[in-house]
Amino acid sequence: PLHRIDFRSWGRIAKPVVREYQEEYYLRIGIVLDTQLLNPRREPRTGHPTLEAAISLAAAVSDYLIGQDHVIDLFAAGKQVYRLTAGRHTAQLEQVLEILACLEPATENPFPKVNEEVGEYLAGISCLIGIFLSWDAEREKMVNEASRMGCGNRILFVEDREGAIQEPKSFPSVRFSPNEILEGRVGSL
Repeated sequence: PLHRIDFRSWGRIAKPVVREYQEEYYLRIGIVLDTQLLNPRREPRTGHPTLEAAISLAAAVSDYLIGQDHVIDLFAAGKQVYRLTAGRHTAQLEQVLEILACLEPATENPFPKVNEEVGEYLAGISCLIGIFLSWDAEREKMVNEASRMGCGNRILFVEDREGAIQEPKSFPSVRFSPNEILEGRVGSL
């Protein structure tokens, strides 16, 4: 097309010059943070260590991905569903941390609402990282839908005792204890 001809360059070198454009592509990664505790009793001084560990893990993953120039969509399910896009000229890590700081344990399963919210954005997401405190049909439905839409999946469980969460049959998962996360002993996912 005519709009691609660079007339100034043509004038300088006396030959037609066509501008070439390179489309930039950024990985867009969805991070889903679960806040529904299996055992919601609060420890007097420590709060909810499992939830705190999951929030810390979400913050660390967000920090790493934003630092690698990825765009992240954070979906955090508390009493309401929070969604924030961060990285590459959008919100930055500080806004992610603000959302994570205000999260409280969900009293009922938030995943019917989370599935709706995540479903709206799945077409543009390359990979979905789920940080879960439990596993059920609603969570599995979301991960299945992401796979069906062509998203890669990474399932991370934070569990306070070994075997507390039933292993998903169709997806590989990684498990961490709250102590591993809170003491900084998680080196890779």
